[in-house]
Amino acid sequence: MDNQSEVRKVDAGRSGEMPDGAKSRIAGSDPMLRFLIADDHVFMRLGTKSVLTENFDGAEVVEASCYDDIYRLFIHDDDFDLILLDLKMPRDDSLEDLKKFLRRIDGQTPVVAYSAIENPFEMAHVLRLGCRGFIPKSAAPSAFVHAIDLVLKGETYIPSKAVECFTVWDFGHRESGVQKRMDSLTPRQRDVLQLLSGGRSNKEIGRELNMLEGTVKVHVKAILRSLKVQNGTQAAVLGAGHYPGRGNI
Repeated sequence: MDNQSEVRKVDAGRSGEMPDGAKSRIAGSDPMLRFLIADDHVFMRLGTKSVLTENFDGAEVVEASCYDDIYRLFIHDDDFDLILLDLKMPRDDSLEDLKKFLRRIDGQTPVVAYSAIENPFEMAHVLRLGCRGFIPKSAAPSAFVHAIDLVLKGETYIPSKAVECFTVWDFGHRESGVQKRMDSLTPRQRDVLQLLSGGRSNKEIGRELNMLEGTVKVHVKAILRSLKVQNGTQAAVLGAGHYPGRGNI
C-alpha cells in the first residue's frame, strides 16, 4: 500500500451519532453481503455479528475462532465481501499469520483488522501489510459501521491516531534528526531495516541476507538504539519513509 492509495480518514471515536448519510446508504445495501468474522472471543463475535446484521440489511455473517478455522472453511467456501480479523487470536503469531493470510487471499477480498491494540505505529504497520482498514475495539458502533461501509465502497479506513504514522515519509522527515540517525546506520543495518520495513520477520531477513537469526536480532537492537525507537514496528514505519518500494509483502 503506498501513499498514492485512495484513503479516507475517519475518527473511530467512542461516542457520537451515525455519520451523516451512512445509515441511508447501508439501508439500501446489497442484501447478499457476506461477512467473515474471525475472533477467539465468542462474546466479541456475537456483538460484532449483531452490529453487522442490524446495519447491513440481509447480511450473512460466518464465524471463525482462529486462522485454522478460516483455512478449513476456505476449502469449501471463500466467497465473502469482507473479512474482519482479530489481530491477537491465541496460538497465532499475529503479524506473521496475518501476512500469510493476506498472501493467501491475494487481494481478492478486503480484510479489515480489529484489535484492542491502539498503538498508532502498529496500526500503520498492519495497513502497510495490505489490510484495508484497522478498527480499534474501543470504537463506537457508529464508527465501526461507517468504517465497514467505507471499505465496502472500495476505500481504506484509517483511525485518526494512525494517520500521521501511516504517512510515513512525512512522519520521518518531521522528526528532528531522523536523517542523521539513518545516516549513522551501517550498510548491513540498512539492509536489515529495509527488509524489516517491508514486513519481513527476523527469520526471513536472515534467510535473505544469509545470516543467523540471532545475528539479525543483534542488528535490530542496534538499529533501535540508533533510531531512538522502542520496537521493531516503530523502526519499520520510520524506515519505510526512507526506503519506499523495497521489501513489499
